[in-house]
Amino acid sequence: MEEKVVKIWLDDLSNLAYDVGDILDDLATQALGRQLMAVTQPSTSKSLIPSCCTSFTPSAITFNDDMRSKTGNITAKSAKPREILPTTSFVDEPIVYGRETEKAAILDSLLHHHERSDDAVRVIAVIGMGGVGKTTLAQFAYNHYKVKSHFDVRVWVCVSDEFDVVGVTRTILQ
Repeated sequence: MEEKVVKIWLDDLSNLAYDVGDILDDLATQALGRQLMAVTQPSTSKSLIPSCCTSFTPSAITFNDDMRSKTGNITAKSAKPREILPTTSFVDEPIVYGRETEKAAILDSLLHHHERSDDAVRVIAVIGMGGVGKTTLAQFAYNHYKVKSHFDVRVWVCVSDEFDVVGVTRTILQ
């Protein structure tokens, strides 16, 4: 429950359960109302309207439209992909434990880049499955005191799944 993403997911799930509960309550109320109407109205065998068609009243049609709208809204809310917020350079935890080899390799690459090559722009890729700590490693390197003192200018840019090289470059230059 302390993970922010899990808490958000559970809150969304709870809200969905309440929405579904509201719809079930509405359906139960409508069903009870129809049962009461059937009990209180005497049936006549001489009616020209078949019994299957007697529920096509304006209120029943309105109710059906309301239910269709409510279930459609729930489906749209639950199927909508969650917007992934851009990351920041701020480290959530003051100390990053583990991954000592990877941390040292990133720091070495950042701090000794000019000693080994020309001034060409280099990219340090931190790759892996979601949740393994890629952003945390980048935050660690970005905020490391040696990196801060080594570079005159540092820039943090969030690159999303929809990679737009022009947009990322524009953000970096701004």
